[in-house]
Order: sequence, then C-alpha cells, then structure tokens
Amino acid sequence: MPLTIVAGNKQGFGSPRKLRAALSKADTNFTEVNADVVLAFPVSLHASKVIYNMFVARRAYQITSIDWIGDIAQAITGTVVKATGTATPASATTPMHTAAGVVCNTTAHTVLSITLTATAADLLLAAGDRIGLVLGAALTTGSGTIVIRMKRV
Repeated sequence: MPLTIVAGNKQGFGSPRKLRAALSKADTNFTEVNADVVLAFPVSLHASKVIYNMFVARRAYQITSIDWIGDIAQAITGTVVKATGTATPASATTPMHTAAGVVCNTTAHTVLSITLTATAADLLLAAGDRIGLVLGAALTTGSGTIVIRMKRV
C-alpha cells in the first residue's frame, strides 16, 4: 500500500505549517510500517553444531514472539537465549521461553508458537546483546526455521 503524504495533484506545501503537518503524517506512517522487526533464521542439518548466534542488537528491542517451523522432524529440543558480551549462548542462562521449548520433532511445515518466559528482563535486548539458539543435540537429520518477532524500545 503506497504511503500518501499530501493527497491530490498539487504536491506543493504552501506554508511551513502545511510542511510540518505533512512531515508529521510521514513520521506516523513510517513508524507504523517499521513497528516490528522479524528475523527468520534457518537451522540446517549439521553433524555436530549445537550453538547458533542468530542476531546482534544494535539498539534496544523487546522480543514479542518466537516460532519454530520444522521442515524435517528430529527428536530433539532447543532453547532460544539472550547472550551478552562474549559469553557463549547457554540454555540455562537467560532463556527467552520455557526450558527446551523449541521442539524440533513437530509435523513438517507446522508453526509451533513458543511460550515466552514470564521474566520480562530476559525478553529485553540492549545494544550489543545477542540472540542464540542452543540445541540439545545436533540436527543431523532434521531442519527448520526459527522466527523471532521483536519491537524497538
């Protein structure tokens, strides 16, 4: 849907007041368009990899939802976590949902909505924080996609 700043075929602003009004409308429109950030991180087959760094925040964000979409099922679980500094993502440290909540053994192409943690601080990212995925074992036969939705704060 195109964004209209000034309607009609006369696109001149005529006065500073009209220019300010047009810019204010543009700001509102662009805020609505860019309100959420969505990350889609494919997790492919790998013989030994169990820790994935998926995102580095360059500003503050709040996680609003996490989904797993399995392509090929494998009977393991995973945890999406917040990691700070150079710390290795660990499932016991700041998980963003209930323990082992990412169940990789789901029906193919089915969206599994992950229940977020009740600890609000674990869902807030500061500049420099990372989002990681820690699997219980390597995805040697399975694969899927983690989808994380967040908003700027």
